[in-house]
Amino acid sequence: MKLPSIPTFDKHMARVDWRRSHGETTFNRFAARGKPKLHGVSMAVMAQRGSCGVKVSSRLRRNTELTDLVAPGYSSVRQEIEETLWAGHNLAYGTTGIFAEWAGPGIQKKDAVTRIDRPRLFVFAAFSVNFGKDARLLDRWSAGEDVDTRELYGRISIVTDPGVLSRILNPCPHVEIIPWVTGELRTDGASDEQVETVMREVNDIVDAYAREDGYILDRFGISGPGEGVVIQPVSQAFNQATMLDLSELSWKAKTDHHAVKKVSAPATRAVEIPAGLPEFIETFVTPARIEQMISENFPDGPIDSKGTGRFVTAMRVDVMKESIEERQALGLDDVRIVMAIEAAARQAWKEAMARLPQAEMGI
Repeated sequence: MKLPSIPTFDKHMARVDWRRSHGETTFNRFAARGKPKLHGVSMAVMAQRGSCGVKVSSRLRRNTELTDLVAPGYSSVRQEIEETLWAGHNLAYGTTGIFAEWAGPGIQKKDAVTRIDRPRLFVFAAFSVNFGKDARLLDRWSAGEDVDTRELYGRISIVTDPGVLSRILNPCPHVEIIPWVTGELRTDGASDEQVETVMREVNDIVDAYAREDGYILDRFGISGPGEGVVIQPVSQAFNQATMLDLSELSWKAKTDHHAVKKVSAPATRAVEIPAGLPEFIETFVTPARIEQMISENFPDGPIDSKGTGRFVTAMRVDVMKESIEERQALGLDDVRIVMAIEAAARQAWKEAMARLPQAEMGI
């Protein structure tokens, strides 16, 4: 399953403004709260009825065996995680699983979570799929084929509330449930004061996480920075919200170190437009985006000259996808922008080859 992309606050509010201007009101039927965003690999871990194991889909690999991606050689870890997932499976129907961040030592670098005692799955939602009689859609989805996103997401029920998740999943030393770290946050755009209050609270929290990940410190006694927060709709039962709600109502705010776009604050009301092409490149070809492109496209290496074209292509596609509003406002020809992105990407890859020793192929 492809994980939904989570926008920043400015992109989230642009979507809210558009929906309000077109008379939509149902998008604000859920309360929203924030959870810590952990620096790891986001994934869907699925247990399908009639199968004998658990499958994993992530931005790195799709529909692989759990043991291959998560813990090669550690059958006890696999068994414990599978038993945890099957507990939730027994309470629902069809295909059941979790959305989680696989984080800990050896997965990413620098943040506090990378220094805990062992890697864990940090759960931020559980899901249950009901395709009804449409077995063809189920077969295509299970095989990893692309299906209509809104149709698929609308048939996937989700639970995000940590208290409910703790009752759905069996206790397991390799699975943690991420808690809420904010109160209720309303972002329906009803008033400027409401939006300013949310931005102020979230920016203060993210600034604090840049210095200290309070969740990891409290849970594991490990001091160090965090990545930021993710705001999710609150769903306490499988029949309350769908993955479509999760996709359309979630947003994120990251610390400066992790932001793939250079911004004035973690959460801003309006999309910030670069002054010109040099500023555009500085805004979008950031160290965090470079690290993300290497991690996603070269998880096992090698970081060498043969990978230049692949890296440049990945950077161009990602920046162009994420900069639609900025490019339209800037008014520059896309050909010029693409050439500048590719030049910056080639330089970044050259620096990565010099920076990363052969012993460190993954990021």
